[in-house]
Amino acid sequence: MRLRCAIVVGVLLVWMLGASAAAHEAFPARLLMEETEPGIYKMTFTLPVIEGRRLRAEPVLPPICHDLTEREEELRGASFVTTWAMRCDALSLAGEPIRIKGLLGTQTEIMLRIETLDGRQRAVILKPARAIYVVPHPPSRLALVREAIVAGVRQAIRRPELWVLLLVVVLPATRRRSLVATVSAYAGGHAAGQWIADQGWILLAPHFAPVAASLTALVLALGLARCESQTRGWLRPMWMITLFLGVLYGAAHPETLPAEGLSRHEQGIGFAAYGAGIGLGVALLTIIALQFRRVMRTLSAGTARQRAVRIAAHLVGIVACALLLYNVSGFVHGQAALPAPTVGLLLLSAILGLWFGDVLRGRAGWSTLPFAIILTAGFALGLSGVTVPFLALGARGSLFLFGGALAIRRRLPIHWSGLIAVLAVLCASWEAGLAMGADLSLPIAQSVGHGLLAVCVLYIGLRLAEADARAAFSLGARSLGTCAALLVIVWRIGDYRLWVNERVLPDAAMGLVHVPVVALGLIIAAFVAYTLRPRAAPGTGAKVRRSMAHWIILMHAFFMLRVAAIPVRNPFFEPHAPRGDAAKRVLTRVLSNTYRAFNLEDEDELYDRLAENVTEDLVTAVSLDSRRRLAAGTREGSKVTVRDVSVLSLDEPTEGSDNEDGFTYPCTWVVTARVQHLQHVHHRQNIYAGVLTIRIDEDRWKISRVELTSEDRVILSRGSAS
Repeated sequence: MRLRCAIVVGVLLVWMLGASAAAHEAFPARLLMEETEPGIYKMTFTLPVIEGRRLRAEPVLPPICHDLTEREEELRGASFVTTWAMRCDALSLAGEPIRIKGLLGTQTEIMLRIETLDGRQRAVILKPARAIYVVPHPPSRLALVREAIVAGVRQAIRRPELWVLLLVVVLPATRRRSLVATVSAYAGGHAAGQWIADQGWILLAPHFAPVAASLTALVLALGLARCESQTRGWLRPMWMITLFLGVLYGAAHPETLPAEGLSRHEQGIGFAAYGAGIGLGVALLTIIALQFRRVMRTLSAGTARQRAVRIAAHLVGIVACALLLYNVSGFVHGQAALPAPTVGLLLLSAILGLWFGDVLRGRAGWSTLPFAIILTAGFALGLSGVTVPFLALGARGSLFLFGGALAIRRRLPIHWSGLIAVLAVLCASWEAGLAMGADLSLPIAQSVGHGLLAVCVLYIGLRLAEADARAAFSLGARSLGTCAALLVIVWRIGDYRLWVNERVLPDAAMGLVHVPVVALGLIIAAFVAYTLRPRAAPGTGAKVRRSMAHWIILMHAFFMLRVAAIPVRNPFFEPHAPRGDAAKRVLTRVLSNTYRAFNLEDEDELYDRLAENVTEDLVTAVSLDSRRRLAAGTREGSKVTVRDVSVLSLDEPTEGSDNEDGFTYPCTWVVTARVQHLQHVHHRQNIYAGVLTIRIDEDRWKISRVELTSEDRVILSRGSAS
């Protein structure tokens, strides 16, 4: 029953959020041979126009190929395109050369692409020095199966965390039937994960699977070190855990054999053989682990055998811990850095599993179904771009509430806990969907992968708390809750730091002071609650239960410091040229508001926003020039969204300037923008240098003059974009 629930949850997530990725062809010179009917090819030969002249090159096809139609030429943009139909026997084409003559003495490279009806595709770049390609013969079935099996075995035995996991699985007395089920489940899960990822329905960072395998091995090793002869209840049956790990590994590494040159039928054979190789590799690791256990039993007996198992468990646990730390570091140093909302969602899933596990005893599997539905709804709203006020506050506040309650061992009423948990999951998945849609390529597949991972984390937490009633308030659970609560505080402090630098200090340089009305009201309420708390009369010796109301109110004040912070006029302010950090904050604020206005789709709203940050005579010029510079160098159909603006360097203002004429600053600033084409997302920076003049107009700092002296662009990797 629980297995059915897990399968239903995974299918729901895949089918409700799945979508395929699309490819894009952007090579300027290419020869495309596309088989439309058996033996008949549609030929498309594209050559660019270089310095106003057409490149004199033409394809030379094998003698077995004959033209069926006349060659038609037309000018499309900056390229000449020649199209015609040709008859060529697909089988006899193997071993024949295809050449491009006329490339010598040029620097033009031509992409040759051949597509047949059976799904066989070949692509190669022909260079001027060797503009010839001999079509290879199809691989034999036996060679294909052998290569795929060897690749699968190699993929399995190259995973050190699998060695450690299987070793710790077979150290206790494990039945052969259980081992067979464990190996088969891993191979089947790996194949399923590969197939789903190959369809573009799921995408996961490659570090997740090693982290999960290392953590599982560490937990099992700790159990053996405590003389527990069998796995804990939440790890039984073991084949369910290996099935989950197999899906993670397959989704993170969907490639089997290179698909180039293989038909669809041959790709299917290679996929099946690769899965068989994965199973053989894991079986080989299991046999090696069994032989290690046999050697241990031969060399020891009685109590010495138990001691040997404990020593081996300690050593395996040390190795598993080292592998866990190494794989976790991949999220920090690699290109797979996760947005903070996604980390918060995974933490919330683990904490909710521990929180409700003992309450939902016997119903852990079915409890994941409503969680998956709410998770799917939140991801869908986030990916659609729908935003609501205080969404991040709800997500992080609920994570702090549950994490802090675990840390201090306080149990909330179950009905209130359930209602807050529903809102928490919705807000957390909503915020994670927004972050994935903004920063990551293939956001739908990313959401499916991380949603499935969150469901599995919740299920494991439920099963762990179900097997042990003390798990919810164990040392590990309390440590997890403490880390989550501290992480939320760190995130909130980071938000306040950004708010102060982007809003409070720039407004202070303009004569405005932000008054946090809600936070001040809560602080006053906390003081009143503290003074009214019950106290025992002096000398009575009676014990009075301490009230936590004032601390709870103060914590709410901390989280709601930005809520309803009203800017009011400073009566002692006099306009002057800001200098140093104050000038940098003011310019960052004005430039950020100006460039972010181009994220608006409505033209009237765009001009209104620009009029709030530049003087009236500059609105039209800034609109046309900045839009052109932001979109320069992008493909047609790309969407550019400004994400961040910062001032790199700033000189002192020009001497003798005043507010009427404006304050002039030589400076350098950078605009970080998100560029989306189809489902691919990358970030780039436009770096500008010039002279900016600002002045106070209608109680606001506005740009009154812009003189650019230089401009540069830099493409950022996903991990370095912020």
